[in-house]
Amino acid sequence: MNTFVKPAARGAVWGLIATVPMSAVMVVGQRLGWMREQPPETLTEEGLSRAGLLDGKSTEDVRVFATANHFAFGAAGGAFYALLRWVASIPATVPVGIAFGLGIWAASYRGWIPAMNILPAEQHPGRRGTLVMIAAHAVYGATLGALSRRA
Repeated sequence: MNTFVKPAARGAVWGLIATVPMSAVMVVGQRLGWMREQPPETLTEEGLSRAGLLDGKSTEDVRVFATANHFAFGAAGGAFYALLRWVASIPATVPVGIAFGLGIWAASYRGWIPAMNILPAEQHPGRRGTLVMIAAHAVYGATLGALSRRA
């Protein structure tokens, strides 16, 4: 067990770090008017609502929780990336990281999110928002790839 803890922990740190530039891309996309809301906020708000935990929560409460969720998901993704590389002996390269980031986007925004009907149609980011999210996930993956080269 201890054998895989070290790469998973290292990957979680990479994921936390990679979430920062990813988030910056998302903020720029929103400031350009390409997205109305940040998808992590929309997803968190919907999750809290479904769990019956949204009542009495301010917009700021949801935003703080969404930020924590986003970084936790980023850390989990980084840990998974590191374990996947460790198990399958995948090389540490930026293109591999980008492919991983785009895979996370596809699995999320074309997979479990619509399957669970979490992102309502009226809150879907639209074409430009989708491009922002693809770019953000590519940046996340590129950062993972670059960080993993140093390990």
